[in-house]
Amino acid sequence: CGLFRGYLTILTEEPAAGCMRLYSAAGHSGWQLAEALRQAGLEPEFADWRWVLLLLSFADCWQPGGWPALTQALQQTDLILQQTPAKPVRLATANLPLPQQIFPPAETMRQPVRMLPLAQTAGHVAAGLLTPYPPGIPWLGPGELIEPWLIEAAEALLQAGGRLQGLTNGCLPVLAIS
Repeated sequence: CGLFRGYLTILTEEPAAGCMRLYSAAGHSGWQLAEALRQAGLEPEFADWRWVLLLLSFADCWQPGGWPALTQALQQTDLILQQTPAKPVRLATANLPLPQQIFPPAETMRQPVRMLPLAQTAGHVAAGLLTPYPPGIPWLGPGELIEPWLIEAAEALLQAGGRLQGLTNGCLPVLAIS
């Protein structure tokens, strides 16, 4: 377990096993931490609302005498976090309900589509997937009803620095039926 200046906290420190679990003690989201790690030269395997997982190989950071390149990259990450305002997580999405299926996907694909800003999609039927990545597990599929709780979760994810696949310039494809 380690702490860098109060920002970056290492919960699981097993570089020899190739695994480190990290979070920001200053309240940054996992996605913000992942971006800081990328800027410091490390590519995280996974990030979510709170955590980041690094999977390391000897090719990543190993040098004779230990892991100085890894230590330097983590110190650089800590400095980046100090200069980055935290985007606190305001909503947990571990237990989102399943959306209501209105049309089967095959029937949905044959319907006309229009794009709406995410905030205006409540009550409409999704024409495609809405997927936070990582982990890449869809929250919404074709033919499913878009409910306010889903919009709230998606907006919270985006505000925390997460990524949503399925949006184009902040708009979501919905069925153009009345």
